[in-house]
Amino acid sequence: MTIRPTIAIVCLCALAAACGGTGAVVVGSGGSGGPTGIASIASSSGSAPAPVTSHTPAKMGVEVWLVRNGKLWPTMRGVQATRAVIGAAVKQLLAGPNAADTRAQVSSAVPASTQLLGISLHRGVATVDVTSDFQAGGTGASERLRLAQLVYTVTQFPTVHGVTLRLD
Repeated sequence: MTIRPTIAIVCLCALAAACGGTGAVVVGSGGSGGPTGIASIASSSGSAPAPVTSHTPAKMGVEVWLVRNGKLWPTMRGVQATRAVIGAAVKQLLAGPNAADTRAQVSSAVPASTQLLGISLHRGVATVDVTSDFQAGGTGASERLRLAQLVYTVTQFPTVHGVTLRLD
């Protein structure tokens, strides 16, 4: 599979059909499972979260989908709770596995040199613009994994229903 400069990925229905499952996800071989839900900011009692002072930036957990044993693997990262949370999640994806992930044999199919150039959201479709390094090297299976990593990381947010990928 060759990645073209612009790829429209509308929710990758084949990959995201089983939203709500847990654990690893097999990509391209008919496996089941899907992204786990993101933690709610409100408490379980339904009350609003405690006010945050200007001295302490609010953090929230986001899923970053990496790879373990050739399958998608969800990891959690803490990012600043802002309107740019989708971009923060993508930046965490592009940063790759942390030390704990590496010890747990979690890796990434996304080339380490890939950089985020921009991200926007319009009518439920997130447009993610990354450097052409994203398409560098690998097999068809690794290309599907890296696309799935990006799609699962971006579509965890309820306002995102599809993803458009742009290279450079």
